[in-house]
Amino acid sequence: MTTAAQMRLERIERLINELTYEITRGVMEREIEPDLEYTKVMPLQGHSSKHDVALLTVNLRPYDRGPALGWPPRKPRLRVIEGQES
Repeated sequence: MTTAAQMRLERIERLINELTYEITRGVMEREIEPDLEYTKVMPLQGHSSKHDVALLTVNLRPYDRGPALGWPPRKPRLRVIEGQES
C-alpha cells in the first residue's frame, strides 16, 4: 500500500470517528433527532465491475437490538485498492 493510500485510509477512518462522535453527542444532548439520512452517488471511474457509480448511504434511526438485524453492528470495512498509482 502506498503512503498516499495509507494516509487517505487513515483520514477517512478519522473522519468517520469524528462524525460518529458528533452524531452521538448531538443525540445524547437532544440537539438532533435520531432520524438522519444522507445518500450520495459517486462515480466509479476505471472500476473493474460493470457498475459506473457507487452509493454512499448513512442512516441513523432508532433501533431494536433484537437478533433479527444482528448485534453488535458491524464496523465499516475500509480497504485500499493495491497497485493503484496516481
